[in-house]
Amino acid sequence: MFRLLARLPLVPLPAGGHQAVQPVHIDDLCAAALRLIDPATQPQQCIDAVGAQPLEYREMLAAYRRSLGHAPALPLHVPGILVALAAQTLGRLPGVILTPDNWRMLQAGSTADPAPFAALLGRDPLPIDQFIGRR
Repeated sequence: MFRLLARLPLVPLPAGGHQAVQPVHIDDLCAAALRLIDPATQPQQCIDAVGAQPLEYREMLAAYRRSLGHAPALPLHVPGILVALAAQTLGRLPGVILTPDNWRMLQAGSTADPAPFAALLGRDPLPIDQFIGRR
């Protein structure tokens, strides 16, 4: 979905795209899961699985766009109230990505200190520019 959005000539940015995100690579998640099921790992840990650094939603889409070899896109700022209305309307349809819950989660942001996750992995989590590629 993010690659599709990044390919558009006008990139839609809900409420300006300033929401805080911290993308994590699937390989980092899998490595963490393997560590957590290892009997040698301390049990009952609660660790935020996050990428190397926080960034804004609009910056994440720009990273996707760069990885696809595209020039910067024109931003299409979509007012938050319109996003909320669209989420309410579309959220009733099966399989739709924009739902009220998804919009609330994006607005709330999703970032944390990557140090505990890095300690679990035994290395730093991958930064977004290293795990988004053309393929």
